[in-house]
Amino acid sequence: MTNVASCATFSLMNNALKADLDRRGLRLIDLARLIGVNKSTVTRWLHGRIPVERALDIERVLGTPRHDLRPDVFGPAPIPTIPQPPAPEQVQLQDNCA
Repeated sequence: MTNVASCATFSLMNNALKADLDRRGLRLIDLARLIGVNKSTVTRWLHGRIPVERALDIERVLGTPRHDLRPDVFGPAPIPTIPQPPAPEQVQLQDNCA
């Protein structure tokens, strides 16, 4: 019996890889050459699971976050923090009167 949630997760991962390849104008063979595997290996990744160590390789060469490629291993992508302005009592007013 196939786990539907698992299939959906892997489909999303593969979409992240495909989207990054398309955005960069790269073909499967280009990625294969960049990380030293056969094109057929990359093709299998688009239809299945990307090995953990290869997710790290893809992140290194394409910049695709490992969290997008294997959220089942690396978890969701961290939420970037937005710097907060200083509290009013921390703001120092300049005295422009001389």
